[in-house]
Amino acid sequence: MRLFLFSFALLTTQAFCQLPVPAPKPIIGARYPALSPDGHQIAFVYKGDIWRAKSSGGEATPVTNHLEHDAYPLFSPDGNWIAFGSKRHGHWDTFIIPSKGGTPRRLTWHSGSEIPFGWSPDGKRIAFGSRRNRPHYEIMTVDVSTLRSNIICEDYAPLRYPRWSPDGKTMVYTRYGMPWYRARYRGSAAAQVWIYDVQTNTRKKLLGDERQHLFSQFMPDGKQILLVTTAQATPTLSNIDEKLGKFSDNSERTPNLWLTDLKGKLKQITHFKTDSIRYPSIAAKSGDIAFEHDDGIWLFSQKSKKPKKIQLHANADVKRNTKEFTKATSGVTEAEPSPDGKTILFGLQGDIWTVKAIKSKGINKEIDEVATQHTKWAGDDSDFSWSKDGKKFYFTSNREGNTRIYEYDLEKQKQKSLWNRDENIVRLRVSPDGKHLFFWVTGTEGRTS
Repeated sequence: MRLFLFSFALLTTQAFCQLPVPAPKPIIGARYPALSPDGHQIAFVYKGDIWRAKSSGGEATPVTNHLEHDAYPLFSPDGNWIAFGSKRHGHWDTFIIPSKGGTPRRLTWHSGSEIPFGWSPDGKRIAFGSRRNRPHYEIMTVDVSTLRSNIICEDYAPLRYPRWSPDGKTMVYTRYGMPWYRARYRGSAAAQVWIYDVQTNTRKKLLGDERQHLFSQFMPDGKQILLVTTAQATPTLSNIDEKLGKFSDNSERTPNLWLTDLKGKLKQITHFKTDSIRYPSIAAKSGDIAFEHDDGIWLFSQKSKKPKKIQLHANADVKRNTKEFTKATSGVTEAEPSPDGKTILFGLQGDIWTVKAIKSKGINKEIDEVATQHTKWAGDDSDFSWSKDGKKFYFTSNREGNTRIYEYDLEKQKQKSLWNRDENIVRLRVSPDGKHLFFWVTGTEGRTS
């Protein structure tokens, strides 16, 4: 009887000691969506890898798993393959991989940037922009079976986003253009939409004014082209003696999804008022549209009137240790000794660090050579100065949108903002007595005529 009770107690204890399985975490920051031809699956980029999930949302699974950056996924017309760009050999090359995962196959080897943007309707070729024959830019294709590449057209202006029409007789692409993160740009360098006739080897401009026309691609009917553009110019900087009124964004200033027919007549189909739409993808059969917006991926189904954010979840391992020791022999942007001369405050990779100026002898020397990181903002923390007592330092940062002043307490290891205004700060300095901060402020305040 005692043996039975002991065994029961042991089994019960083991049952209650099992760790619960962690629930998948919401994915924040998914990028570069790509819908499968039927619109049921979606590929996207998360933590530098290609992932796959149902387009309705839910738990995602990785397709690639590499230390270097994989991006720009594209489903093949039959949905069995995904083309993508990768920097696993030091520069952007085009690869393909089975859509459920496997061993990737490399298709391009050039030292430039060759990112896939379109599959041919028969699934035999992939189109990309290149610059193999400098100074010209080219739209090229690569055969996924033979790896043979072919030049479609050349130009002295940058060519991007080449994609076939559904019947394969024409291609749409972008000529000129500022980067995607300047979607509100207006000027002579704005992206134009061009059509190339594959059969006659002729091209013509479809859209080209001072607005950016980005990410152009054919809809499934072949009669319309989807793109991202704006209807109104966004106010920019004013003259020093002028003051802009309070800025209020609207859907015509914000880069949204538009459709154009083959004569260049535009129609707006989304009406976001803040962040721009980026990298739209069209399901070749259903016509559904996925795109980046804010910090996630959205779906604009042909059955609905409004786009909806896709809720994606995943549990992902890290590829690198969260903390590591590295040796830096260059890259310091600024440095300043503490008032007592015992510590050096320096800037490295946009963050602020301290290290002992006078090293110990013996075994403690290696410890004193290890620097301590105090700020971890993804943007820029810089322009720092010590307090007079050496217990704090002051610095500028763009972590709240504009460049502001912050105070960092070395003992508490905490920072606080000292400037809660919208003007930008430059050239921060501490007065000799340590009681005041001096700096330049943008804007008209304090100007004398």
